[in-house]
Amino acid sequence: MRFVNGVKTPKTSLVIDYTPAIKSRSCEQRIQCTTDDQVVENFKLHRKEDDFVLLKLRELEFFKGFTENSMNMKLPETLSEAYANLNRRLDAIYDTTSENSFIIISSGNGDLKEMFKLQAMYREYQHEFEKDGNQKGVEPWTDEKVEELAKAVEKAKDALFFIALKKPLDKSEEAIEE
Repeated sequence: MRFVNGVKTPKTSLVIDYTPAIKSRSCEQRIQCTTDDQVVENFKLHRKEDDFVLLKLRELEFFKGFTENSMNMKLPETLSEAYANLNRRLDAIYDTTSENSFIIISSGNGDLKEMFKLQAMYREYQHEFEKDGNQKGVEPWTDEKVEELAKAVEKAKDALFFIALKKPLDKSEEAIEE
């Protein structure tokens, strides 16, 4: 809870991402999008003085193949174009954000492909072993595979974080921009 003009009011939040809008607390607004540009545009349209705003941009994640592009989103032609798109979107988000707001950017995770592949191998081996002692001859789950999975999990945990406080514009800077 917070106080607005002396009245106790619930904190508010805004979530804009790719997941379906689900029933949530009455003070939370959730918007589902299918592209990063939609995420940014919805932020510009619906942003108010929320206490917490979460946006999820996924184009670069899909482009790099870290996760499956199950929505068949049209992706950029080159990595350079993907980075330029991300930079343009981050600029728009920064410009729309209120002064004195914290902006926290997280890459989320690293490459998940190898981890998912090894986890699937483990599940298949475990299933076959429990069923009939691995009569099919599925590749055995060895200590080396355990080590490979541990390394893949560490790689998947790799992430970047950036935190900034959007400061009020100095009057001298304002004059220069005009």
